[in-house]
Amino acid sequence: MTKRNHLNSNFQKTEFQALWNRIYRKAVYAVRFESEELIGKCIAALDAELRVAPLQYVVQRGEQLTDATYDALQAGEAFRLDETQTAALKSSVHSAVKYDLIGKLADQTQLTRGTIGRILGGIKPSAFASYQVNPDDFLRNSARLISEQKATVVVDHLTYSAVDASYGVDIFTEEKLPIDSSRAVKTNRHIYDYVFTDSKNEREFVALLDSGTEIEVYAKLPKAFSIPTPVGGYTPDWAIAFSHGAVKTCTSSPKLRARCHPWSSGRSKRRRSNARENSSAGSRRSK
Repeated sequence: MTKRNHLNSNFQKTEFQALWNRIYRKAVYAVRFESEELIGKCIAALDAELRVAPLQYVVQRGEQLTDATYDALQAGEAFRLDETQTAALKSSVHSAVKYDLIGKLADQTQLTRGTIGRILGGIKPSAFASYQVNPDDFLRNSARLISEQKATVVVDHLTYSAVDASYGVDIFTEEKLPIDSSRAVKTNRHIYDYVFTDSKNEREFVALLDSGTEIEVYAKLPKAFSIPTPVGGYTPDWAIAFSHGAVKTCTSSPKLRARCHPWSSGRSKRRRSNARENSSAGSRRSK
């Protein structure tokens, strides 16, 4: 007989219903910014922070062993290494191979070629000259700095607006207990009889929630409960109602700056999709 993970009386508590009524609404998000703002921030960041490591080469000197055999040659064991020297290449890198710097940066940052061209055209000559020192490192570090500035602009201009759609309580349904119930933790304050944890840290966090005298009720939110962001859906782990009736946030909202890979900034953008209202549902990433 399959065991069930039942919704218990905590689900009907006034504190949880009050919390649910604050977060069940869906929403749309919008991001609006001007390309000039992004271009200016990227130019300033590249001028101040771009560092390109020079190419290095290694010279090894040695002698062939007098009793070297064919098998030793095949195995790379026929020479004795006497000296190793590492040095930086100080001259500019010249190659007959064409290198589409603007195209590669546009691909890696998801910006238009025109925007990338204006960024590169605005940085100091000394900063752009480092491209000749090490093209790959220039590309890698430039893409990182530009992406960081783009993420900052996106987060600064990200807004949410509620819509008529909402999540129904049917997303909280009875769960089947897996055959391996070693991840199940019996709880007193959760809306289910058991919480299924994904890591040791999460298991410890559940123990803190269940023993916290200031916590009235909490829930590990279903994966169907998602917040739209420019980098995809974000599912907060926890919704927590405190005994004094307040709703608090356990950790910050999604770290967009670390995850952000937004769109082309050739013009102001607006993206919309269904989501819950941007409310103060508690969330904690404990994995």
